[in-house]
Amino acid sequence: MHCKWVEARLSAYVDGELVPHERLMVRRHVADCVLCAQELSDAESLKRLLSGLEAPEPDAEFEDRLMRAVRAQTKPVPSRRPLVAFVSALAVGVIAAAVFLQHSQAPRPSAIAERESSIAFEVLRDQVYSHSTDPGLGSPVLVGLTHETP
Repeated sequence: MHCKWVEARLSAYVDGELVPHERLMVRRHVADCVLCAQELSDAESLKRLLSGLEAPEPDAEFEDRLMRAVRAQTKPVPSRRPLVAFVSALAVGVIAAAVFLQHSQAPRPSAIAERESSIAFEVLRDQVYSHSTDPGLGSPVLVGLTHETP
């Protein structure tokens, strides 16, 4: 254990702010190191002295002086309302244009789409049938013609 590591944590040790394993490490080191034990004793004495003192009350003008100093340090923030209004209007315009364009294209009625799909299916089915044989008879299937057996 290094003295610098312990010295950096003595104040937190005195205030009870260390996690248990760090507290144990500091305690073990202080038990073996005379210099760190003296530093711990000084930190505990300082804490006792400071805890006995009362916090000073600020004078009546303190708050006014503080607020003037804060205002002098800060610059006024420019208003972002025009920018927000512009971006909002732009977003509304884009959404309106997208909705208009979507609805302005003539949608295909579902009945036409279903009929086209049905026709495509029938054409595909007929192509498959025209290149296959009848599983029962073994003869080619002719689409659109009746096949009579002798």
